[in-house]
Amino acid sequence: MKLVLVATGRRIAPFDDPVGEMPAGTGTLAAHQRAVAEATGLTMAAAPSLEELDTGGEPAWVMMDDLFVSLRLARHWLPAARAAGRPAVVTLPSSRFLELYGQHQDLRFHDDGSASYRAWWLPGGCRRGEAPALTAAALPVRPPFRERAIRFPVPRNILGRDEVVHPLTTTVALHLRHWVHVLWLANLWPQIELVERITRTPLSTAWRLLRSLRPGVAATKWAAARSFNYVARGVSIHPTACVEFSVLGEGCRVGPFALVRGAVLGHNVCVEERANICYSVLGDGDFVSKNSTVFACLGFPDADLCINGMQYCVAGRNSALTSLVRPMDMKYRDDVTVRMDGKTARIRELMVGSCFGHRSFVGPEVLIAPGREIPNGAVVAPRPGSVLTRVDPNVGADVPSCVVDGVLVPMTGRGEG
Repeated sequence: MKLVLVATGRRIAPFDDPVGEMPAGTGTLAAHQRAVAEATGLTMAAAPSLEELDTGGEPAWVMMDDLFVSLRLARHWLPAARAAGRPAVVTLPSSRFLELYGQHQDLRFHDDGSASYRAWWLPGGCRRGEAPALTAAALPVRPPFRERAIRFPVPRNILGRDEVVHPLTTTVALHLRHWVHVLWLANLWPQIELVERITRTPLSTAWRLLRSLRPGVAATKWAAARSFNYVARGVSIHPTACVEFSVLGEGCRVGPFALVRGAVLGHNVCVEERANICYSVLGDGDFVSKNSTVFACLGFPDADLCINGMQYCVAGRNSALTSLVRPMDMKYRDDVTVRMDGKTARIRELMVGSCFGHRSFVGPEVLIAPGREIPNGAVVAPRPGSVLTRVDPNVGADVPSCVVDGVLVPMTGRGEG
């Protein structure tokens, strides 16, 4: 039996990379799809289009090559689809997950609020030209689905609401059609990976829970947060650093008073002192400088994420983001908009920052509206007149001065009249 990926030809801007090279955790979407095939006992195959799909009569799980499905979904959906005895399509029920992450996915919604993704089980396989009709008539089959609502407070006077409700689930499907979808997968990845690790090793999980017991619920909760870390070889964590519910790859370094919470770090990631990494995925070789804050972000490998306050952003390979860049991630009581397939698309409820292309450089004091993308290789600098490059000779001790067109000059007489 086969897992057949149908080519979409999709490339994700601003990176101009094929969709299979987009990050899925610290690996790629293509690598994750191969892992799904291995976990379900299927062999990988490819087809140029649905119209040209030919499995030779062999049963096949067919999906578009831009689709991410979690291992949990794959393990539970495939047996249910086989039991249906007819062509079946991956379908998720009406849920908070679907409400938030079903946006701009080109899904097929049903009367009960469920939605079907572009992935089908064909028990009798298909010959060339048969797949469009078979997939159109496929039976919606849902895997067992559970989610838990996690409530996060948000600035009510800015957003017009008190909280955001996040769905905690590991039964996930997501088409990657835009960099926003790549960001969403990174936002979901820490919970997917942590739950997978916790459920895969029940004895270790029981021991971690046992050693977390403390007098009082709050003390036990925070002890468990520190117990459920998965740390590879050669990792250095300073005694004053706080690491909670996180996965750290080989050779990572976490400096004094740094916070790493609900994050997945690849190999050789450097987190300097007082940096704050929360609910993010950082690729191999990423660097986070002193006092930087990286919240719900994605870093491609070898990126410098040195912004003192970045949220819901994507940093491309070898990008260099300096400390005083200001990427905004919300609008005043309104939805963020992005450009998608040549049109303006509204993102309901979810915050969206900036997407920085590969090898881009962004200097200090650059303010970026939410939902914007910076092209590959772009060099973005502050307005020249705002940078002090020369000092007027009349500037002296106790003389109030200011920068005008790049020159530090005395303020005497300025602004009068």
